[in-house]
Amino acid sequence: MHQVSGHSSLLCLDETTICKPVVSREQAFYETLPQALKLFVPMYYGVIKVHLIQNGDYIILGATSPANYEPKTSTSVKRSLRLKRTGSIEFDELSGDVMFDLSGVSTALNPWVLKCHKDYITSLIPRMHELSEPLKFIVLENLTWRFRLPCILDLKMGTRQYSDNDSPAKIESKMVKMMASTTAKLGVRIAGMQVYQATSGRFLCRNKLYGRKLNVDGFRDALRSFLHDGTRLRKDALPPLIRRLEELRSVLAQFNSLRLYTTSLLLIYEGCHAVKLRLAEEEPLTDVRIIDFAHSTHATMEDKVLYSGPDSGFLLGLNNMIQLFKSILEESLQ
Repeated sequence: MHQVSGHSSLLCLDETTICKPVVSREQAFYETLPQALKLFVPMYYGVIKVHLIQNGDYIILGATSPANYEPKTSTSVKRSLRLKRTGSIEFDELSGDVMFDLSGVSTALNPWVLKCHKDYITSLIPRMHELSEPLKFIVLENLTWRFRLPCILDLKMGTRQYSDNDSPAKIESKMVKMMASTTAKLGVRIAGMQVYQATSGRFLCRNKLYGRKLNVDGFRDALRSFLHDGTRLRKDALPPLIRRLEELRSVLAQFNSLRLYTTSLLLIYEGCHAVKLRLAEEEPLTDVRIIDFAHSTHATMEDKVLYSGPDSGFLLGLNNMIQLFKSILEESLQ
């Protein structure tokens, strides 16, 4: 599992899924999702109940699969994560997540994964005696499971980063962050990033604080670093990413009431040169998906506020991403 941003601790049933704490609005969004948008969001498998089990100094999380999902078995080497009641994290080579570079040396886990696990589970420790009922998680497709060395860019999209239900204080806080970042001018800012570096065999990782500090020029430079493996610019990843972004733009332009407030756009490409999607075309495996719908809405959800027209803020960010990627590609071909 590869997590580059967000606050929730993401668990997994197997290598093809992730499980995140249920937010009722996000669950409702997935369950009423417009058909045309399904190709651009993770597969939704339903809800599971997660039990916290105390075993000596450790807290173990246990769950059963949704009725309509059969966990996949894997032959890859994995790690499991256990959290001690003191808050420290330990690993063993049994189950969980690990990756290998071409030389077979395991790469370092993105530190954001460990931070989210620790922050979430340690917040539960003081309330262990209250948690008689299991916790609910939604089960989604793990977008990185097909990738060997996934290079991931998490983009916070749109010019509005608050929902209709947020308090005035929260709206003001969100507006301050928006005006101080590339969100205001570009409709997009970097929330997280990991890029495989062929020179070191490890990932270069950036978090949301890095993204908030960037100006427009810095944002463009960051996009170039997302496409650079330490030895060369991965311009081979640009055509399929641009095509996918253009397809998403065409779909979103057709929706009359959809608002994707506070969502993220994930851009992924394969960092391992040996793995190709189409050998004849020599293109790397890529993916573009929208995630995190806790503040999203569309007509079927029957909210009090009903919008008309496409989501112009999201489309602004999408248009700028397409233009910036095209300019980087054109420069690389000169």
